[in-house]
Amino acid sequence: MSSFRRPNLREDPDLAKRMRRILGDASQAACRELASVGVTGTYPFLGYNLQPNVWWIVATDAERSAMRRDGVPREVVRGHLLAAGMPENLVAGLSVDVESQETVDRNFDGNWWSAMR
Repeated sequence: MSSFRRPNLREDPDLAKRMRRILGDASQAACRELASVGVTGTYPFLGYNLQPNVWWIVATDAERSAMRRDGVPREVVRGHLLAAGMPENLVAGLSVDVESQETVDRNFDGNWWSAMR
């Protein structure tokens, strides 16, 4: 059984703002930790029901393929989110992916927002 409980924004109207700040801070901390495996940046965002999403940015398609093959680092950002105070029921919905700057430049004229759609 899932531990997810839909956030009640009426009870806590500042929840989304706090969760965006936590997600941004945690993903930046995780990004610094993952620099040794080729992560050059991160694109964090909250999805439906405040689901945390993180895209790791790597330089090349080869690095992206290797990271997808070896497993995209999810637990690193998960630990940072929990340590920063994001509720477990939101962290349980964490989605992580990786994309290369090379692909975004080639297919989306360098526009990450378009690439993520």
